[in-house]
Amino acid sequence: MAGLVPVVAGMTWLAQISPATSYASGVLGPMLLLGTGMGLAFVPLTMASLHGVAAADSGAAASMVNVMQQVGGSLGLAILVTVFGGATRAAARHALALRTTHHVTALGAQPVHQIVTHGMASSFTVAAVFDAVALVLVVLVLRMRQAPQPARAATSE
Repeated sequence: MAGLVPVVAGMTWLAQISPATSYASGVLGPMLLLGTGMGLAFVPLTMASLHGVAAADSGAAASMVNVMQQVGGSLGLAILVTVFGGATRAAARHALALRTTHHVTALGAQPVHQIVTHGMASSFTVAAVFDAVALVLVVLVLRMRQAPQPARAATSE
């Protein structure tokens, strides 16, 4: 949990990106949070995923964890790139409509920067939602593990 909180905070911070965002104020801080959070999250998540696996099966289980991390990363990246593409296309259509109706001043001098940052902010927002869902799942799993199990009645044979 301690690692996912800064990850969610960093992604939420990155979702605020705009053409006026500077590197120091809008990118460096969130990246430090993401790096710290991922560093704190990966080892405990890996340990938890392998907890209770028999020694004879530990190699196969560790391999499966690595495969799922790779597949999850690839799938997550594909989803976020799709969100970025959709958001930039929508923003470009909106910019074209504004330009057509002579509202160019609302876009400023460089509408391309606004279009790209809109796509980035949209992707970071979806990533923050993914991370928040992961945090909720971790909390729920930890609560289920810590919940007292009902005592089983002794059976005589």
